[in-house]
Amino acid sequence: MKILLTAYYTTELGGGETSFINVINYLSNVKKDFSITLVIPQKGVFSKHIDSSVHIIEVKNRWDLFKLSGEYDLAIHNYINFGKKFLLLPFLNVSKHSFICHGLWDIPRFTKLNLLKIKSAKLFCVNNELLNEVDYDDKYLLNLGVNLNNYNIQQNNSELINIGVIGRFQDVKNQLFALDVFKELQLHYENLKLNFIGDSAFTEHSESYKEKVINKAKKLTNVEFLGNKNTEEVFDNIDVVFVSSKYESFGMVVVEALANGLICIAPNIGGPKQIMSDKLKEFLYIPDDVSYASRLINKVLGNIDESQKIFRSHQSYYKEKFDVKNTVKLLLGEDI
Repeated sequence: MKILLTAYYTTELGGGETSFINVINYLSNVKKDFSITLVIPQKGVFSKHIDSSVHIIEVKNRWDLFKLSGEYDLAIHNYINFGKKFLLLPFLNVSKHSFICHGLWDIPRFTKLNLLKIKSAKLFCVNNELLNEVDYDDKYLLNLGVNLNNYNIQQNNSELINIGVIGRFQDVKNQLFALDVFKELQLHYENLKLNFIGDSAFTEHSESYKEKVINKAKKLTNVEFLGNKNTEEVFDNIDVVFVSSKYESFGMVVVEALANGLICIAPNIGGPKQIMSDKLKEFLYIPDDVSYASRLINKVLGNIDESQKIFRSHQSYYKEKFDVKNTVKLLLGEDI
């Protein structure tokens, strides 16, 4: 099978990029008879993380896409709204097309939906809210997959309870809100530490937002900025993963935390709501509500051993449900 994959150029590794890299590497390692070609405007972060057997082609404009030789059995497009450069993606010389819709900002409008219909493309949405928003017949819910083969988390042996907030510094990730919640928690607990894992997103707005978070954190004790960490190190010594986001279209951090049996507190919206509502809905909070979130975490910390048991009891369920092999099966429409 010859597979064509298309993706954005990006210099940073977010959830959408991570999930796509997991799919690419799974295909590359499991099926050696697959021919995998990745098409991106510039190599960016992808070339650092994908298997060396994957053929990468850089395209500078829309016409370069049509110079690709050979027919492909399937094209998987990571995102819908590539802009004008990729407007004609459905008309590539490919037998079947699959598009992934990652968030509210990514919902295809009238013109693009008609292009997809003309080519009988499949549309995969990463949460039910998106699925219900898109007016398209051939659409499916897609759980983004994680690859946990290399995880070896170090357990926290210090006297402090470590809360981890993981993600790029952006307004939507809401690190300022995390500080407000932490301030409330410190009224009841002296042995807490807040750890920010991640860095600015290489934009002026992101860097400015990070400065606001740093300045606000100076008024509190036991707050540390750990910067970017390798995937295998992200959850080291973390007792509670706190997702502070205003909105998460899916939530790779949530899935990875659950699949590793870690306590995870997340907003009751988008991806986290979908992921946790069947087993762990009691650990979801009203987004951007400091009082609600702080009360919930306070309750968890008050009986942290019992909370850990609950999350560990569901670890195997989430690890299996969100294994990358299931994502690949849906995208390909077959067992591999």
